[in-house]
Amino acid sequence: MLVTLYACARGIIDDFKKDEKLRTEFLKKCDNGELHEQDLNCQNVKKASNDNFDLNFN
Repeated sequence: MLVTLYACARGIIDDFKKDEKLRTEFLKKCDNGELHEQDLNCQNVKKASNDNFDLNFN
């Protein structure tokens, strides 16, 4: 079960990485309080943004 959850979360993070518009939309919702900071989508979009940021500097 844990492997399935991890794979699912990994897929969501990859979706955020690939789609800049989706990533920007969710980051805005997380930043303005529309979504709670601890919301799984907020955590995933921030992870995707950090991963993309790291890739740009390597």
